Amino acid sequence: MMDDTHRYLFVGAGGMGMAPLACWMSRAGYSVSGYDAHLQECVRRWLDEAGVTLEDFIFSEQVSTFNTVVYSSAVPQSHPILVGAREAGLRLLRRGEMLAEIAQNKRLIAVVGSHGKTTTSGMIAKAVPSACRRVPARVISKPSRSRVLARRLRRPSFSSATITLAMFSPLFPQGVAEES
Repeated sequence: MMDDTHRYLFVGAGGMGMAPLACWMSRAGYSVSGYDAHLQECVRRWLDEAGVTLEDFIFSEQVSTFNTVVYSSAVPQSHPILVGAREAGLRLLRRGEMLAEIAQNKRLIAVVGSHGKTTTSGMIAKAVPSACRRVPARVISKPSRSRVLARRLRRPSFSSATITLAMFSPLFPQGVAEES
């Protein structure tokens, strides 16, 4: 699936499910661009640091420069970018479909629920590399004010308000990543 010519456009890239996925894919070597009409500055910086190309404007005619459009469930089907992508015959994936696709050939731990995700994710981030010296891992979550994972991952900040994933694959260097 990783192809130098394959380009992904994330519509609604500032969303709390979309931003971590776009960052993960960009850091994994995928060509990722993002668009969000209501992008918060802290999320913009986070996406930019991960190498996601942020587009301030995308006209429906420009959509054909991408191969796959990944969109948030918050984006209506009538959005001009989605309409243009459909008309251009591009592949459209909801965020969950993209996540399922990249996780397909990986062993992963998903932490979901109402309470305790950050604590559980922090324990996983600490335990897995310690217990299995040669297990490469990535932990992804959404940016916020939580400091538990931020300290462990040496990244700005992470929270539990979305799914947190630890993905294990030979694609990544050893250890819990997201390092600068």
